[in-house]
Amino acid sequence: MRQLDRQQVRLRPSAAAETRARDAAPRSAPRLGVLAALLGVGALLAATTFLATTRGLAVRRVVVEGAVHADPRELARAAGVLGENLLSLDLEAARERVLEQPWVEDATLRRVLPHELHVRVRERVPIAREQVGDGSYVVDSRGVVLDEAGDEGERDLPLMLGTARESEDEHVMAREQAAATLGALFAETPALYARIESIDASQPDRLVVLADGAPQIWMRGPESTDEVSAWLQRERGLARRLGEASYVDARWRDRLYILPKKFASRNWGSRLLPRGLAI
Repeated sequence: MRQLDRQQVRLRPSAAAETRARDAAPRSAPRLGVLAALLGVGALLAATTFLATTRGLAVRRVVVEGAVHADPRELARAAGVLGENLLSLDLEAARERVLEQPWVEDATLRRVLPHELHVRVRERVPIAREQVGDGSYVVDSRGVVLDEAGDEGERDLPLMLGTARESEDEHVMAREQAAATLGALFAETPALYARIESIDASQPDRLVVLADGAPQIWMRGPESTDEVSAWLQRERGLARRLGEASYVDARWRDRLYILPKKFASRNWGSRLLPRGLAI
């Protein structure tokens, strides 16, 4: 039995030999793995390049949503993407081109495989018509000129008068001031805005608002809206106490001046009450 044990011992490989065999066997495996990974990356790059350049994914149709006043066909042309590869086209550049259109306030673009680009727009809200010479133009609350006034709905918008100035910069400032004032009234006092016929911006420090069934309302700008709201809340009570008003001066913070017609009709009234009654 001892001799057999010795033979078995002699037949068993040494520990060092086992370690060398174990270390040598798998050495080729990492090389194969790296090669396979490189091949995979190369194939992925080739596939990506192919998809980003193939005419098989060219934009064939631009779908425009949310356009009411703007012409969807004009917006589709403005995007300027027809024929481009859908995956590689620059969405932000296309969006900027759409935003250059007057009616468009914001736009969202998304790809729809295999051949469509969808454009959803939010349009500007027309707030007034600006009368300049013989022309009439629709503007929004920021004073952006949107289009020439055309249909009945646009002609029913409040009319902005007296915005023309000698210099274009002053003209733009006057238009923006009057438009912002109407925009603030539209947001804060919609019932009054619906009655407004015109706003005269001839004097920058006194915008004169004419509304159906209301006295003249004098405003400094959109910051006067709070005072106008305060007057509207007390309009009936003040009319009972003071009678019909000639004008309401809302240009002064936290204070109203109202000139009743019974004083305005007398020559001495305007001298004694240059601003009207303080309320």
